Amino acid sequence: MNKNKLMSAAALLASIVSTNVLAAEKELTLMLDWFVNPNHGPIVIA
Repeated sequence: MNKNKLMSAAALLASIVSTNVLAAEKELTLMLDWFVNPNHGPIVIA
């Protein structure tokens, strides 16, 4: 039982670390219009 918990924790940690490394490599720029259009509405509200 302890081995299963340890392996699950290790897998979770590895997935978290790997996604953070992959996310750090990409840069995202978001430009919106001056007026709220229907396609940008949810982004402005968020």
